[in-house]
Parts: sequence; structure tokens; C-alpha cells
Amino acid sequence: MRKFASVLFILLAGVVGFFLALLSPVDSSDPRQSSVLVLPGETLPDIASTLHESGLVREPRAFELLVRLRGKARELKAGPYRLASDEWAWQILNRLVRGDFEDTSVTITEGLW
Repeated sequence: MRKFASVLFILLAGVVGFFLALLSPVDSSDPRQSSVLVLPGETLPDIASTLHESGLVREPRAFELLVRLRGKARELKAGPYRLASDEWAWQILNRLVRGDFEDTSVTITEGLW
């Protein structure tokens, strides 16, 4: 029984470690910013694929699993985001849930009216 428990623990630790590796930052040594637009009504698989194609998450299905495990699939907010490749997947998820949108500056010059 002890041997079975030890093997089960090692197997579980390996699965958790592998899942964490898939959620780790894509590029923390040379981070780059990417603009991502999440459209209203866009599905979770579409959002995960967009993040993967932008170089922000390693594996789209791991990101989807993270979102579903945290129960946040219906809380993702549409909008423009500026995300970095050195962010963990759960940091990106938190920003998508908060609606931490990219700032846009608009300058109106006097006298042009």
C-alpha cells in the first residue's frame, strides 16, 4: 500500500509540474508586449488561440483548462488588451476578468474646430 501511495504521489507531482510548465511565461528573458482584441461573444477556445498565436500562452488548451478550473469562463471581458510575454497564464486570466484594458490617448488640439 505504501509503494502504491508513493507512486501515486510521484505521478500526481509530475502532472502538476507539467501543467505549471504549460502555464509559465512564454518568454521572461526578452519580454515583448502584444496587443490583443477580445471581441464580444468570442468563445474561450477562440480567445485561447488568439493568446497562443500572439505568443502570450504556451498551450491554448492548458489556458482553457485553467479558466474552467477557476470558473471564470463567463467572466472574460471583451476589449483591447496590452499583454506581455513574461506574464504567467493566470496573470493574463486575471487581467481578462478584471477588464484591464489597454489605455488609449486622444489629443484634441485647440483651434481646429
